[in-house]
Amino acid sequence: MTKSQDAQSPSQDSIRQLVNLFNQGKPLKVLELSQNLTSRYPKSFILWNIIGAANNALGKTNKAVKAFEKVIQLNPTYADGFNNLGATLRDQGKLKEAERACTRAIFLNSKYAIAYYNLGNIFKDQNKLKQATEAFQKAISINPDYMDALNNLGIVLQTQGKMKEALECFTKVLQKNPNSVSAQFNIGNFLKEQGDFSKAIESFKKALILDPKYAEAHYNMGNALKEKGDLKEALKAFRQAVSLKPLFVRAHHNMGNVLVSLNELDHAAEAYKTVISVEPSHVKAYINLGSVLKNLGKFDAALAAYKKARAIEPKNAMIYNNLGNTFREQGKPKDAIENYEKSIYYEPDNPTAKHMIAALKGENTSTAPKEYVERLFDDCAGWFEKSLVNKLRYEVPKTVVNIVQNQLGISDLGTVLDLGCGTGLLGVEIREYCEKLEGVDLSASMLQEAQKKNIYDKIDQFDIIEYLALETLDFDYYFSLDVFIYVGDLSEIFRLLKSRSQKKGKLIFSTEHTEKDGFFLETTGRYSHSKKYIEKLCREHNYEFLHFSMTNLRKENNITILGGIYVLEF
Repeated sequence: MTKSQDAQSPSQDSIRQLVNLFNQGKPLKVLELSQNLTSRYPKSFILWNIIGAANNALGKTNKAVKAFEKVIQLNPTYADGFNNLGATLRDQGKLKEAERACTRAIFLNSKYAIAYYNLGNIFKDQNKLKQATEAFQKAISINPDYMDALNNLGIVLQTQGKMKEALECFTKVLQKNPNSVSAQFNIGNFLKEQGDFSKAIESFKKALILDPKYAEAHYNMGNALKEKGDLKEALKAFRQAVSLKPLFVRAHHNMGNVLVSLNELDHAAEAYKTVISVEPSHVKAYINLGSVLKNLGKFDAALAAYKKARAIEPKNAMIYNNLGNTFREQGKPKDAIENYEKSIYYEPDNPTAKHMIAALKGENTSTAPKEYVERLFDDCAGWFEKSLVNKLRYEVPKTVVNIVQNQLGISDLGTVLDLGCGTGLLGVEIREYCEKLEGVDLSASMLQEAQKKNIYDKIDQFDIIEYLALETLDFDYYFSLDVFIYVGDLSEIFRLLKSRSQKKGKLIFSTEHTEKDGFFLETTGRYSHSKKYIEKLCREHNYEFLHFSMTNLRKENNITILGGIYVLEF
C-alpha cells in the first residue's frame, strides 16, 4: 500500500496512521477513522485504496471491489488500484475480470512483482499452468526474494508433473525462510504424491508446529496416514481438521471413509450426513452413506440415500448398481433386476450388473467376470477384514489350520502359494509354518492391505487362472480360501495345477456347499459346489481325495452360510 498522496488527500500523518493501523491488523479501526475523511476528501484515491484494503481484510469483498473501482475511476493510471481490484475479484471467483485488472496493473507498471504474483494465482485457478508459470517466474525475476511467488511456482510445477523443479522451489523457500509454513506443507504434499508417506507426515508435522491451526495440513496429514495404513492416527488428524474448520467438507468425507475402514459404521454415517448438510449436492457422500446404511441392515434408509444421489446424477451407473444390490439383499429380485438393467443402460459393459442379473434369473454361468471380482474387492478392501471377521464371524483360516495340524498331522508346510490371498488373513495364520509364502490376487487394493502385514515373500496381482497358466509352479501347498465361490467351473484350475506343477503338491480350499450335484450360481452372485462335483474333478484330473469336512463359513443377514473344506493331493 503506497503512502503517497495527491492534493485532495488527507495529510501525510493521517494516511500514515491509517496504514499503520492496517498493518497492525486493525481494519475496523481503519474504517472508523476513514468515515470522516471520505466526507472531507471524497476524491482521494489513496484514501479509497486504504478503505478497499480494510474491507477486503474483513471479508467484505463487495465493498472492497466498490472501493477499488472508485480508486481507478479517480486515477486510471494508479497500478495499485488495478492490482488490488484484481486480487479481490479473484477472491470472489471472478477470474476473467480479475485477470483483466491485474494485466492492466502490469501495463501501467511493468516492474510490479505483486501484480505478476496475483496474475499467476489467477492463471493457476483457471488451470492455465503455462501462463501461471510465466507470471510467477516474472515476479521472481523482478524480486528474487519473493518467496510466496517461488512457493506457488513450485505448486504449479508440481501440478504439471515437473517434480524435480517443484521440489527445488520448495527447498529454496525453506532455505531462505525455515519457518515457512506453506513450504513445509507443499513439501509434504510433494512427498505424499511420490508415495513417501512417512516423510510426508514429518513435513506436515513440521508445518503444524509452525501453525497448529492449519486445518489443511491436518487434513493432508490424515490422508498420508490413511495411505500408510495408520487409520487411528488418520482419524485423529481428520477430527482435528474439522474442529478447526467445521465446514471442511473433504475432511468430513475422508473421515467417514476411515471410519468405514475401522468398521465404525454409525460414526461414518454421521460424517457423511455432515458432508451432505454442508454440500447437499455431494453425490459421493450420498453413495457412501447408502453403502454404510446397507451394511448396517438399514435397507430403506440406504435406498433413500441412493435415490437422493440419483436425483442429482440420474445417469450415474454406480447408483443404479447400488440400488440393485440393496433391493437384492432386501429379497426384491424384480426391483434389483430393473436397477441393474438401468445400470447397464448407462454403462453397457458393467460386469457387476450383468453378473447379478444372471444370478437373479437363475442362469448358471461358468465363472464370474474378473472385472466384477476386481471391482468388488477393490471397493471393499479398506473395511473387508473387520467386517468379515467381526460382523460375519469368519474363521475359515483358523479352521483350516486346525484341520491341517490336528487332523492331518502336518506342522511343516514348506513352500506355499496362497491363491486369492486377499488381505492376507490366511497368511497371518500359516506364516510361521512356511519356509516360503507367496500370494496372488486380482485386486490391487486387497494386495495393498496384504503388503502392510509383511508376511508374504512375494505378491503378484493376477487372475488366478491366468497366473497358473503363465507361471511354473514349484510349491508344496496351494491354499485357496473363499476364492472358488467366484469361479463356477473349477476344471481348468485343477488341470493347470496338475500340469504346471514341478512336483507333488496339495490343494487346500473352501467352497460354499450345495447338496445339488454340480456347481451353481446363487442369487448372491457367488457359486456353490457339491462334494460330488469335487470328487468328479478328482477322478478326471487324477487327484487324491484326502479330506472333506463341513463348516460354517460366515453369517449373512443372520443366515449361516455352510461350506466345505477340502484337502486334495496331486
